[in-house]
Amino acid sequence: MIENNKRQSRTVSCYVFAFMAILVFSLPAVVSATTLEIWDWWSPTVMGQAISTWWDHVEERFEKENPGVNVEIMFVTGMPTKLITAVAAGVGPDVTQISVSYARDLYESGMLMPLNDFVSKTPSLSQDQFFPFARLFNSKDGVIYAVPHNVDNNSLHYDIDAFHEAGLDADPLAIASWDMFRDYVRKLTRFSDTGQVVRAGYDTTIGTVSFQNWLYANGGDFYNKTHDGFLFAGPHGVEALEFLLELRSHGQQAPAGTGLVFASRRAAIVLESGYGTRIVAENPDMNFGMTSLPPGPRGSARAVTGWVNMLAIPTGAKNPELAWEWIKYFAGLEGQLKFFEVYGRAGIPRLDFFRTRAWSNFVREHPFIRMLPHLLESAREYPFVKYRDINSILTTNVFNAIGRGVAPQAGLEEAQRLGNLLFAE
Repeated sequence: MIENNKRQSRTVSCYVFAFMAILVFSLPAVVSATTLEIWDWWSPTVMGQAISTWWDHVEERFEKENPGVNVEIMFVTGMPTKLITAVAAGVGPDVTQISVSYARDLYESGMLMPLNDFVSKTPSLSQDQFFPFARLFNSKDGVIYAVPHNVDNNSLHYDIDAFHEAGLDADPLAIASWDMFRDYVRKLTRFSDTGQVVRAGYDTTIGTVSFQNWLYANGGDFYNKTHDGFLFAGPHGVEALEFLLELRSHGQQAPAGTGLVFASRRAAIVLESGYGTRIVAENPDMNFGMTSLPPGPRGSARAVTGWVNMLAIPTGAKNPELAWEWIKYFAGLEGQLKFFEVYGRAGIPRLDFFRTRAWSNFVREHPFIRMLPHLLESAREYPFVKYRDINSILTTNVFNAIGRGVAPQAGLEEAQRLGNLLFAE
């Protein structure tokens, strides 16, 4: 589905249209405006009504600063399929938001324009303006094909009140190892009179992203250094998966209930994405913090998984220079600060944002967010190359198969073998 952002201004009655058709022959010819076509999926349906204020602002600002340009923002569902089809047919947009889950695939298929020349003239969007992990997603072999503008990451959200009740240190970096994590979640678990878990110490989820987080914390790698092969089946990965299975076998899984697991206090620690906005919306009085995963037996550093959304210019775009002007504002500090003001979410990949007064004021208002720079500095890459394929392989051959008697090591080794065949194609 593709929806035009300027809904009201382009809802024209058939009567007005007929009248204008009659007049067209009597009017002098006019020069039509240049149209800058933007594709995005951040519609009010997806992001909430607050996003409308942002689109109204950026659209009005761009048209004012570029007379004769008409901005068309199209909300598109079903990317990247529709984007690939449009670009291949020569009717793609001028600018599009892209996800890490398919950005590299689009570039390698020739669907995205190299941006190095634009970036070289725009120091404010050079690679060193962004957190290191974000730069993994927008370039390959020195070719920049997208610009980060929005960041997210996994982190451990933890209930500070539950920690205090259990007599545990609630400092974000207090849990320094997996052994300490085991001890904490055991002491945080609460049972009913009949022995049922009513609050898990940790809500153990087992899937590609949760496995990858604990793999990184154990010092392992999901990909090889060139991101054209998988390495997750080694001892680091086997140990990470066995750790998750151990936690689950000891009852570390949130009981059934309604609402968010964490906000409804059905688990004292959860692996979450986002920066607490959903939790605050559901339970505004909750006292919680965010932190990175402690290092495992083979690890030496704390870790999380992070990812970005990016802006790119598709190959064959009709107005690449104007498209870059759009990206310059959207991904630059001025635009990012305005987006933060309007939307109130601190998911910004720019290093300089965290030196602004807007950020320090936000931390005073929401103390849980103070760990965000640490999380972004600790972040390692989300499974961004051949994500759909490897997620399907891991789910089928590992996460679903373990319940049918497949051993963690055997399952991971088979998944890695099948995954590496994808790179050989």
